[in-house]
Amino acid sequence: MSGVERPRHWRTFFALVLLVVAALEASLRFPEVRGLLPPRTHYYHPAIAQRIDAIDRVIRVHRRVDVLFIGSSIVLTNVHPLLFDSVAARQPDDLVSFNAGLSGLWPTSVHLYAEHLWLPLTRPRIVVQGVRYAELAATSHAKNETQVWTGRIEPSWRKAGVLTRLEAAAVSRITLLQYRGVLTRLLQRFRNGRIGTVDADEDEEYVVRGYHPRGAPLTASVDEWEHDLPNDGTCHADRCRIGFAALRRTIAAVRAAGGVYVLVNVPEHPARWSGPDAVARYRQYVGSLRMFAAAERVGFIDPTDGDPSRFAETPYNDMAHMTAAGARQFTRELAGRMATIIETTLPRPRALHAALPDS
Repeated sequence: MSGVERPRHWRTFFALVLLVVAALEASLRFPEVRGLLPPRTHYYHPAIAQRIDAIDRVIRVHRRVDVLFIGSSIVLTNVHPLLFDSVAARQPDDLVSFNAGLSGLWPTSVHLYAEHLWLPLTRPRIVVQGVRYAELAATSHAKNETQVWTGRIEPSWRKAGVLTRLEAAAVSRITLLQYRGVLTRLLQRFRNGRIGTVDADEDEEYVVRGYHPRGAPLTASVDEWEHDLPNDGTCHADRCRIGFAALRRTIAAVRAAGGVYVLVNVPEHPARWSGPDAVARYRQYVGSLRMFAAAERVGFIDPTDGDPSRFAETPYNDMAHMTAAGARQFTRELAGRMATIIETTLPRPRALHAALPDS
C-alpha cells in the first residue's frame, strides 16, 4: 500500500466508525429503542433513568405535568398518581400528576433532584412534597452514603471542579455515554449459569406515572423497623435545622420555576408513635411543620389531623410504607384535601367526585 493510499484508508475507516457511532446515538434518542435496552446508568441508580423515560412518555401523551409529587419512598409507594387524578379531576385528562419520589432520600437530596432534574423536565404547576419526622430531623443527605454522589451527573450539582462539570455535561447530552457499565451490570445478574437475585427496586419496572406499589402487609416485629431513626418529635434546639433549610431551598426552586409548593405530612404506622406521651410528641412535630409552612407562606396538609393513630386501620408494608391498598386510601384522602388548592391554582375548574370504586 502506498503512502498516499494509507491515509485514505484510515480516513475511510474513521469515517465509517463515526457514521456508526452517529447512527447509534441517533437511534438511542428514540424512546422505543431505549425501551428494548437495560436502564441507563448515568445517575446513581438506574431507576432514575427509568423515571425520566416515564416522564417523557407522559409529556408526549398529555403535553404537561400539572402536579408533581416529590419526596422519599414514602411518596414513591404511598401516592398513586392515576388514582389521585381520577378523584381530583372533573373530567379525564383534566389533571396530570406524576410521582417523582426516590427511595432513601432525605430533604437535602430531594431538593437537589427537584431543582436540577424534576422541575426542568416537568415544569409542574403544583409541587407536593411529602415528609415525615424521621426525615426532617435527619442530619445526612440520604439513608445510605452510597446514594446520590456515586452517579456521574449528581456530583456536578454541588461545588465541583471543571472536569466533573464537563463530564456531567457530556454525559447528560450524549446518550451513548449514559449506557456505560450496562453490560457489566447485566452480566452480574447471572451467577452459576442462572439469573441471580437482585435488589427488588432494580428488578421491578417502575409503573406508569412513577408510582411503585408495595404488596405484602406488615409481618415483622415493630422492634425490627427503623430503630435507628429519630422519633422524639421535637424540632427544638435546631433539631430539624438541616431538614427545614432543605425545604426552604426546594420552595425557592419551585417558585423560581413558576410553581406552587405544598407541604404534606405523610402518616407513619402508629407503632412509630407509641408511649404515654405519643400524642403530645406527635402534635409537637406537626405544629412545627404548620408553623414552618405559615412562615414560608406555602400550603400545608396534615391528613392525620394531629392524630398519630388516624391511619391505624390502613395496611402498611412496614413502619412507613403502605401496601397498595393502603396507598389507595391515603391517595383518596390527599386528593380530597387538595381540592381547593387544585381549583385555585390550575386554570380550569376542578371538582371532586363524590365516590369512586377501588382501582
